[in-house]
Amino acid sequence: MAFESAAKIQKGKGLFVPDLRLFLKTRWKVIVFCLLGIVLLEVFAFNAPAWQTLLTTPNRIPISSFKTSGLKIEGGGIRVLEGYNAQIDIRSGAKIKYLQFQTSPLPPSSPPQIVTYTVGAVYPGDTYSYFGNSRRMCTAVKDSLFVNAGSYVKNIVIKFDEPRGVFIPFNSVVINPRIPYRFSFLRLFLLLVIASFWVVLGPGSLLWKTALDTRRSSHVFLLVLSTIAIMAFYFITWFMTQGWKAYVGWVKDPNGLWDSYNLYGNLANSLLHGHTWLNLPITKGLLALKNPYGLTGRMQLKNEGQFSFWDHAFYHGKYYCYDGVIPAVVFFMPFELITRGHWLPTAYAVLLASLIGAVFATLLVARIANMYFEDPTLGCTLLASWIIGMGSGILVQVFYSSFYSVPESSSYMFTLAGMWCWLKAIETRKVGKEKGVSPVWGFFGSLFMACNVGCRPQFVFFGLLAIPIFWTSVFKDRLLFSRKSVVASILVVLPIVIVFLLIFVYNYDRFGSIFNFGENYNLTGFDMTRAKRPSFGFLFPVVAFYYLFQPLNLTAFFPFVDLMRINLPLWYPVDPAAGGGYFTFVSPFSLILFAAPWIYSEKRSVDLERTFCGEKKSVKNSIVSIICMALAFGTALLFIDCQWCGFSHRYLIDFGVYYTFATVFVLYSMLPRWVCVEKERSYIVRLSKTLLVAFLTLVFICEFFGIFTPGRVGSTLYGNPIYNDPHNLNSFKIAAWFLFMN
Repeated sequence: MAFESAAKIQKGKGLFVPDLRLFLKTRWKVIVFCLLGIVLLEVFAFNAPAWQTLLTTPNRIPISSFKTSGLKIEGGGIRVLEGYNAQIDIRSGAKIKYLQFQTSPLPPSSPPQIVTYTVGAVYPGDTYSYFGNSRRMCTAVKDSLFVNAGSYVKNIVIKFDEPRGVFIPFNSVVINPRIPYRFSFLRLFLLLVIASFWVVLGPGSLLWKTALDTRRSSHVFLLVLSTIAIMAFYFITWFMTQGWKAYVGWVKDPNGLWDSYNLYGNLANSLLHGHTWLNLPITKGLLALKNPYGLTGRMQLKNEGQFSFWDHAFYHGKYYCYDGVIPAVVFFMPFELITRGHWLPTAYAVLLASLIGAVFATLLVARIANMYFEDPTLGCTLLASWIIGMGSGILVQVFYSSFYSVPESSSYMFTLAGMWCWLKAIETRKVGKEKGVSPVWGFFGSLFMACNVGCRPQFVFFGLLAIPIFWTSVFKDRLLFSRKSVVASILVVLPIVIVFLLIFVYNYDRFGSIFNFGENYNLTGFDMTRAKRPSFGFLFPVVAFYYLFQPLNLTAFFPFVDLMRINLPLWYPVDPAAGGGYFTFVSPFSLILFAAPWIYSEKRSVDLERTFCGEKKSVKNSIVSIICMALAFGTALLFIDCQWCGFSHRYLIDFGVYYTFATVFVLYSMLPRWVCVEKERSYIVRLSKTLLVAFLTLVFICEFFGIFTPGRVGSTLYGNPIYNDPHNLNSFKIAAWFLFMN
């Protein structure tokens, strides 16, 4: 083949080494097309208003010069008199393309103001106003004060959808203003990442034919660069939600159900002072309630000027943290000790755990490739790291960044780290080394896996995957649990015993039972000590459908990703979520799991022998067992979450990590290097690569815009949706990118 004749071959190993010149030669059309697309989008689409208004003559007119209704002109602005009919009638001698509202000078301490409005058009010879959908602008974001009027009529009506008495600091309107050219580094970064998907992982990329070699600096560089891009996207998601600003301190809700966002900082402080209960004020009214877990009784406390803390465990007159304690020990206690009394903000712990998890995700997929597969490709490994990084559900936790996300993100980190250590403990079957199990790596693998019981116990089932992972080492090679491996066996088991015993003691100290984690003592929206759900078989298929297959809900208006519609015939705990289900929004690339029965069928035994390394039959059995167990555990946890927890995208990570872990094995089995080389022109192979990259692109775009979906649970700061929140201006800055179409 042309590739084989042009590519360099690593001597003695038969591994293809990517040649940059050859890569550019074979991908120059894709590179040019992607760069051209970026230029067109950046220069002519996102900045279309700048070109459209380049030759316009702006006309600034005071609002007092327009005909108004339901409004009063006063003090450099307008005050709403009638909330349902407050509008300005704007007329011009020329068709109106854009409008710009200008604000009167405000005191520096004035908070940003959100203004909701609707644009209406009046056709020539008519007086009726035809209105579109509601929009929003923010006085602190100048770009959001531009209004796209459509450039098709000379008479525009702006209706303000604000309550009576609200003062809006608009003093004038500029008709057909000149809109400046606006460049965004964030937008360029997102476009470059999307372009890199197609340049690096597109169907014709040489990386699909390049055998992975983690000893080569060029391969390591690409893996590191890819991991940094994933981590950067985590940071962007985290930063855009501004949970690092909001989820701190107490929020004194007027209904008497207060929020304490420093739950883990409080727990760490309590542990440092020698007790497990939280140092929070407890009102006499709460202590006097016969049933403090009932919502009605706790809400009535507000009539007496008292309160209770929301989503905290309450037992025998004290508050407790019902989530796992290990994040407090790992993140919050060291921070308080180092900073001499300062508490680590919750959102920073979530981000840190997610970033560390991203590193171990890449290490893990590379280790899986080297350990189980004869000729894995660099392209497959890059894609696999993105599949775990985007499809596991961790992005939802980064989005929330409250104390709810601390145990989930910590378990994500511990699980990937533990699995990598376990696989690292087993010497590779490829390089001819003497078989063995490293006691040190085995110890740390077990330690990290055991930590899940003190974070998110749903991840504990990952530990059972040790059975197929170590099966050959235990039962065939006798490298564990035998006379010659006493030290290694003790070190693998010891951390599990120690961590579990410590958690059991911790539980007993709090609730008098080693198996009681306190989740039923949670002060939430219903009495968890008595609450019952509809029968398991009645609603489970419905809720499972929403979790897995709810169709993607897109709109043509920013932020483009809308809420899922969760319709249930009976009451069930439901949190509004953005986008769609697991296979339609979070991880559509995991649809390849449905091809697993064919991929591992007996009909493909010859192909699989070329794909797996070492003892082919043993490796195949290990991989099939890992996939089956991961899918079984993930599905069982899906059942449990549907029945006990209801519906929330927060719980996707419980089964999502299992599904994406299985997806990685199927991906390597489906697209080994020999398939990508020998069946390069195969329609199925090219279609598979195209769909996988298309799914990755879709998830990347939807997850970004899903950050700004109004009404999404977790996007509420101080009770206000993120799109309306005056503390968060990012949504208005991003919405301004789409002025040309909004």
